[in-house]
Amino acid sequence: ILNFDTYALTRSEVLNSLALSNANIINFDSILEYRYKYVALKLLDLSFNKLHTIKLTYFIYYSNLEYLLLSNNNISSVEYDSFTYTPNLRILDLSFNRLKYISQSLFGETYYSRMATLLLDHNELISVDFYMAPYFLSIRLENNNLSEISNTIYSSVQKITSFNLSNNRLRRV
Repeated sequence: ILNFDTYALTRSEVLNSLALSNANIINFDSILEYRYKYVALKLLDLSFNKLHTIKLTYFIYYSNLEYLLLSNNNISSVEYDSFTYTPNLRILDLSFNRLKYISQSLFGETYYSRMATLLLDHNELISVDFYMAPYFLSIRLENNNLSEISNTIYSSVQKITSFNLSNNRLRRV
């Protein structure tokens, strides 16, 4: 998509699902122009695009967002607290990107209350250092370049049912 006319979507303030996968989106600017109109959005699918960076400003108006699909892009950078304004997020899919580091700053301090599934598989992760949400049910970190996992990742996990670390270079778990 070279030109995305978001004005057509602004008439629907109850839009709850927006799928823009495989649309050659390079940046968020055209989508963000009317982002304040998408306050009811629960699902945003931007998978299979050409995004490189996730900025803090991208999701400020998406407090009702529950499913954010960002897989199969070229994301190598996620700004500090990028998902702080999405307190209802249940599934975050950042798989099949170019991420090398994930830290607690990615989520901010109030982020974890509803997060159930975090997909970070098939990246280039070397390091993962963040406190897991006590409500996480599934975490996928397979097919990365992890050689160790920080102790903080295990600190507060209470209900996890699936934790996939296969196909990494782990020396200890």
